[in-house]
Amino acid sequence: MKKLLTIAAGLSLCAMPAFASHITPAEPWVNGEPGAEYNLYEIYNEVYDTTFTSNSDMDALQVEDDVFFSLLGDAPSVTARAHFAYYAQTFGYYETDENGDPVLGGDSMPIMNELFTITEQGFVDETASLDGLPENFGFYDSIGFMHWFSDSSLNNGEDHLVVYAVEGQENTFVLAWEDVPLELSDMDYNDLVLTVYLGGSNIVPEPASMLLLGMGVAGLAVHRRRNKK
Repeated sequence: MKKLLTIAAGLSLCAMPAFASHITPAEPWVNGEPGAEYNLYEIYNEVYDTTFTSNSDMDALQVEDDVFFSLLGDAPSVTARAHFAYYAQTFGYYETDENGDPVLGGDSMPIMNELFTITEQGFVDETASLDGLPENFGFYDSIGFMHWFSDSSLNNGEDHLVVYAVEGQENTFVLAWEDVPLELSDMDYNDLVLTVYLGGSNIVPEPASMLLLGMGVAGLAVHRRRNKK
């Protein structure tokens, strides 16, 4: 059943430069081979009807400041929707302070709030409902006892998330996760692929190049975590 996560708030990408990085996911899968998965660009094409021929074609859309996020006052609703998953896993958010540092629970781990659990393999449309998010937060992806956070400093320095703007849609981002330790990984970042966007069905289209150049105008001011001494 199709479900949507809707939150009445605005969204801003935030990051600490030390952990912002560019990643071009690997393409280990050949279409039509037995047991082959979809490469990330193929998933993006399937969801957004684009014609990319490689993951590197998407490099210009990559948003490198993806460590933590902040809500900015009143704005259209925020929606998150899962598109593709390799196997069962859980997606959610954890609260941070204004500098992007996680709010910890009694076990000294970030307090994780589940948004939805994927139980299917391949193309999916998964859901949860939520009244709101904290002012500052990050995202996580979990496989059993393993948790991967949007802030790589919480992953022993490993960056398990790649974020892309969506061509032709304002304030819209694809989150692509790698869900095993990177030393064991195929680095394809297709283990969970989802979209986070403002405005539900009322998204205003605009050329991707204008979106990337005009993020400040669109209300997506980039915040940077203050250095600690």
